[in-house]
Order: sequence, then structure tokens, then C-alpha cells
Amino acid sequence: MPLQNVVGTPLGEALLGKPSALQELLAATRRGDRPAPLVARSERLGRAVRVNAARIPGAATEQSIVVMVEDVTEQQALETQLVQSEKLAAVGQLVSGVAHELNNPLTSIAGLSEFLLEQKELGKKDRGHLQVIQEQAERASRIVRNLLTFARKGASERVPVDLNDVIRRTLSLTSYDLKLKDIVVERELSGALPDVFGDRHGLQQVVLNLVTNAAHAVAENPRERSRQITVSTWFDGQVHLRVADTGPGIADEIAQSVFTPFFTTKEPGKGTGLGLSITYSIVESHGGQIALEPRGPRGGAAFRVDLPPAPADAVRPALTPVHGTPAVNAASMVKRTILLVDADPAVQRTIKALFARDGHDVEVAGDPQHALDLAQRGGFDLVITDARAMAPGKRGTLLAEELVSRMPALRDRIIVATGDVRPTTEETLARLGVRYVRKPFNLRDLRVEAARLWEATALS
Repeated sequence: MPLQNVVGTPLGEALLGKPSALQELLAATRRGDRPAPLVARSERLGRAVRVNAARIPGAATEQSIVVMVEDVTEQQALETQLVQSEKLAAVGQLVSGVAHELNNPLTSIAGLSEFLLEQKELGKKDRGHLQVIQEQAERASRIVRNLLTFARKGASERVPVDLNDVIRRTLSLTSYDLKLKDIVVERELSGALPDVFGDRHGLQQVVLNLVTNAAHAVAENPRERSRQITVSTWFDGQVHLRVADTGPGIADEIAQSVFTPFFTTKEPGKGTGLGLSITYSIVESHGGQIALEPRGPRGGAAFRVDLPPAPADAVRPALTPVHGTPAVNAASMVKRTILLVDADPAVQRTIKALFARDGHDVEVAGDPQHALDLAQRGGFDLVITDARAMAPGKRGTLLAEELVSRMPALRDRIIVATGDVRPTTEETLARLGVRYVRKPFNLRDLRVEAARLWEATALS
């Protein structure tokens, strides 16, 4: 603001436009009080300021005071991020425990309903009931997976990632659904955007969550208002992503709550309130920041993500195609002997039903010592073990580790079922080189992973 525009203007009006609060601070200081600093947002300056005042000792008049004005915009933003991080960490500990306990029941419900739906003799009415059970179990499983994603700290392998490519692939995945809702997506992607250093799948989740939220916002627009989402990227020392929409926008009174876990303005059953919390956690784990931008003249909402660029010497890995379900071949039709290690009777029943139907034999070990005894006897084509199964007498050592240590040939025949959110568990499984599926899983997940394992061992 030019100096000549403020000379002669009352300080409160020049700073805040609303002089009353500042006048109270100045009056109290002149009376000899020591008032607390005033912190307020200046709409005229577009910044947050902190105002301190004190009487000048020995001044000719008692009315003489000194006023210090500090720009605390960045400090407030950092404090807000710190509070949000602490809030997310506390909620993360709670939800990880709850979600973990739901894994086995959901695995059993989804698995057995899927198993029954494959029975040809089912009546039409019974099949309809089972489909509802399976759909709701899958819905609950997605919620649990979101909870575990939200709670998971530490994470996945960090590699250079082309953010523009992630955006293009994500928009390709959502294009059909957006087209059905008459939503237009404008892309303003920088042609000179450096890679970011991170987890490709996590960054795709960020883009997907932001685009999905924007789609929900504009889908309710009246006919005369455009349904448009603009996705843009640029670089100015940081890699930036903005997802803006032409929806109704976010009211000022709830803007501070949008990243709070379980906060949602959607109707019951239509949202968990975790999308933006998960997005916040992922961005933070990448050393970045996410913010809801002030409402622009066109209305709507805009979220901006700031990420550091990848180091210049980082090597980008080659992208690999997504594997589908392997074809059924002669190797997968051979009768197999399977060792299942899980203490939950419902999970035992589900997995036994899956493999017994295909003609395989399943032996169950309810505890790790029994599992070791059976494994040492030999003859198993596949070992499925729960990640919570620990080696007997060895605190902190997974049963899978002990199996590989004692019988290295089993390494290529082990599948670990894990719902664990601790990064140390994932690191251990990666170091061991064993396959794993995440709980709650459905029968397709386990069947596909078993088929891949048998196909790989047949070729080796």
C-alpha cells in the first residue's frame, strides 16, 4: 500500500479497517495497563498481524506510546499445521486399533458371502440378499482401508514421480464417471514441471480425493451454472498443484474444519469425512503442504498442494503395467497342500472353504508353535500366515521371519495377511521378499495372489 494513502489515517483503520479493537488496546496502554497483544486478520492487507503497544518511559506526555506491528501470517499457518498434525496423530492411534479389530470379521463376512454367491443352486431372492451383504461388507472394508491409510505413518518407497503423469492417469480413470455427470475438466499442466520425490500411489490418492470432492461439489450446480473442475500445475521453486471447482464453495465458518478427521457436510452414508484428512496426511508425509485457498471472485473452492521437487540426482523408475488376474493354467489346477496360520475360527473357515472348493487340502495351525511343527514336517505348497503371528519365544520377530530363517525354501511359498499399520512390519515383509495381502481382503485378492505364487514357483 503506498505511504501517501495511509498518512493521516487512524492506525486502526489503516491496519484493520475496523478500528474498535485496536482503539481498546491503545486506550488500555495509555491507562498504564499491559493488555495482551491483538492478533487479527487485515482484509486490507490480506495478512494476519499482531499488534503490541507499550508506554514510552520518560515521555513528555503520558499519552505517548510505541506500537509494534508484526506480520504473523506464516507463523499462524505453521501453528495451524502443527495443531492439525497433532490432531491427526491422536486420531490415527485410535482408528488404527479400531480398524485392525474389524479386519477379521469383515474378511469373513465378505469372503463367505462371495463364496455363497458362486453357488449355482441359489434362489433369486437369496442371491439378492447375499449381494446386499457382500456390497455392504465391501463398503465397510473400504472404510477400514481408508482408516488404515489415514493412520499409516512412514511409508512407502520414495522415488521421483512425474506429477503431471499422475494427474493424467487419474483423470483418465475418472473420465467416464465425470462425463456421466456433465462435468468438464480443464487441464492447465506446466510443460516444465520437475519430478517430485514420493510415493506414486499416495500422490494418485491425493489427486483422486481432490477431484472427487470437486466433482461432488459441482454435481449439485443448477443448470445455469457451469460444472467445471480446473486442475493446474506450475513450478516456482516448489511444485504446485491446484484443483479448483465452480461449486457452491466452502463457508468461512467451516473452512477451518475441512481437514479434521470425520468432518463432513454430506448426508449420512455418503461420506466418512476422511478424504481430506487422508490427503493432508499424505501431503505432509511428502514434506509438502495443502491449503484451502481464499474464495475467488468466481466462487467455488480451490485446494492448493505445495511439494518439494525431487533431488537432481534421483533416478525415476520405469512404470510397470498393472497386472490383471492371471490366466488359469495347468499349474493352478494341480491339487495343493496349504498351511493356514490364523487364530480366528471365522477366518479359518472362510479360507478353508475357498481352497477346499478348488480341491486343495488346508491344514490349520491355531498358534505359531504348531505352525512351525507342521512346516518342518514339509510338503506345503503354500503357507498363509497372519502378520500378528509371532515367532515362539522371540519377541518382535514375525512367524514369517522364523519360517524363512529355518526353511529358506519356503520364502517363495508364503503369503502374509496383514492389517498392520506399523511401517516396521511392511519393511520386514519387503526385506524378507514374501508376498502379502492387506486385510480386510476378499476371496478374489487371495485367489489371485495364490495363483501368481504357484505360477512363479512352477516357472522357477
